[in-house]
Amino acid sequence: MSKWVVGCLIAVLLCVGAVGAVLYFFVQQGKEVEEEMRQVAVAYANLNEKHPFQPQADGLLDPQRVEKFFEVRRPVAAAARDLMTGLKDRGFVDKVRTAFSIGPKLGKSHVDALTAAAASLEEYRYHADELYFALRENASREEARRDAALSEVYEAYRKFRESLGQLDDRQGAQGFVDLLEATPPGRLNVPEANRTLLAQHKQAAIETVQAYVLDVGLRRFREELRAIDERSRAPATPAPADVEKK
Repeated sequence: MSKWVVGCLIAVLLCVGAVGAVLYFFVQQGKEVEEEMRQVAVAYANLNEKHPFQPQADGLLDPQRVEKFFEVRRPVAAAARDLMTGLKDRGFVDKVRTAFSIGPKLGKSHVDALTAAAASLEEYRYHADELYFALRENASREEARRDAALSEVYEAYRKFRESLGQLDDRQGAQGFVDLLEATPPGRLNVPEANRTLLAQHKQAAIETVQAYVLDVGLRRFREELRAIDERSRAPATPAPADVEKK
């Protein structure tokens, strides 16, 4: 067998080995992420049970809970910054590893922050929806009727989304629509008191813009998180009894 043929065989084996290693890496990472996300989903469910949340009947936000909401966002935004810093300059494997880890790491950071604030996931989601709804509603107003502080927050979030390659200028005010639940019946406008309250937290909203990454994940994978939790709580299916051989 010629040296050229041997060399080709070695190259093929190396390629096959490399592909196998990559596949093994993906499978293992996938298993680890699934288990970590299961733990996060269970923690979320426990927080919902421990700290049940009910919005105020008049639709107004509680100033103290809004303060807590932004406190919860701070460590999440910091974790997102750490994960994303220099991401564009990293190698392929590092980018893949970060992509796998971002969900569990942000989820764990979020769970810890909610626990410290004695808050639930449902309470956080409610306030996040109210924030994005207020920003979108403000952006849709005539310029003379817009709140300047909310406009600054909206622009900060728009630029952040654009930096992620998920928003271009043609989308304009529709940039936040994927983070919102369907508008509840009768909710055509944001109460002025809510607009004023959220505007007062302009700096906190801008400083925690990176928490947008978590908000998108919570929005897109709401059913998946619920399903993971339900599977984890379901009683184990007993193994079928051995059939006696006749």
